[in-house]
Amino acid sequence: IAGDRMCNRIGASMLRSLGVEELIASNLTEYKELAISLGEDEEKFLDIIHLLDDARNSSTLFDCQLWVNAFEAALESSIEHNRQGLDPKHISCL
Repeated sequence: IAGDRMCNRIGASMLRSLGVEELIASNLTEYKELAISLGEDEEKFLDIIHLLDDARNSSTLFDCQLWVNAFEAALESSIEHNRQGLDPKHISCL
């Protein structure tokens, strides 16, 4: 369920990045309707399962090594920036 809480925003963002926006419900009623429709429509359910499986294998969202490398580079950049006595700045990981 998309909402104003961080966990909701993270979940919705992950679904968007995987290309399954149709799984993002706006409210509890919509969420229940979505769950029922997926439970009643096996073909639609399996299509989404396959789409998620494909995305899991191709999306950078699940590329842990890429994320670790980018995070380490950001930390190293931050440390070097601090060593040089520079003012704090935004450092992007990806």
